[in-house]
Amino acid sequence: MGDLPKPRLVSTKPFSHVGVDFAGPFFIKAALLRRIQTSKGYLCNLVCMATRAFHLELVSDLSTDLLVVVEDVLTSTVIAE
Repeated sequence: MGDLPKPRLVSTKPFSHVGVDFAGPFFIKAALLRRIQTSKGYLCNLVCMATRAFHLELVSDLSTDLLVVVEDVLTSTVIAE
C-alpha cells in the first residue's frame, strides 16, 4: 500500500488540496416549454483531501474550460463560506 498524500497528514484549510473525478455520461432531460430536450451531462466530483468533504457539479462536457468554471464556482461558494 502506498503512502498517504501529505495534505491528509498535515493540518490544512478545507479544499486547499482537491481531487477531481468525473462520472458519466448521463442523459439529462430539460423541459423547455412543451418539448423535452435530452442531452449528455457529466458529474464532476471535487473531493477535499484534508476533510474528505465533496462537492458535486453537473457539467455539459469534459472540456478544460468547464473544469476552470467549476473550480471558480467551488472557490466562490464553498471556500468563501
